[in-house]
Amino acid sequence: MITFDVSLNGEPLCLAGIPRHGVLSVIANWVHRRSSASSDEKDERWIDELSFSVGGLERNPSDVEAEYLHWVKRDLKPGDILTIRVVESDTADEPASREREDPAQVSEQQRKYYLKLKKEFEPSGIQQAD
Repeated sequence: MITFDVSLNGEPLCLAGIPRHGVLSVIANWVHRRSSASSDEKDERWIDELSFSVGGLERNPSDVEAEYLHWVKRDLKPGDILTIRVVESDTADEPASREREDPAQVSEQQRKYYLKLKKEFEPSGIQQAD
């Protein structure tokens, strides 16, 4: 299987891999946003968030539900060296956590998205029942 051998500043963190059908990701994020500590819109305090995560989604073709996998989530700072080596391996580290998809929640999210798109794309003035 394809695995991601991930290290931070030379420190090995995980060998992430999904042996069946799924998605494997290493995501690095930088966000520059207004501080949530301030309720005053004129307040100009801004913060930077710098982080990365290693995760994935595993789906058994015979199963309707998917499972979200999480190996690592860490903050970063300028100067950090994040290394991702793509490795073919027979084994991978167990994820730090697994979270089963909730079919009822997925259905509700899909319905909300459908209603949003329906409102956006239906001609205005025409009322249709939900």
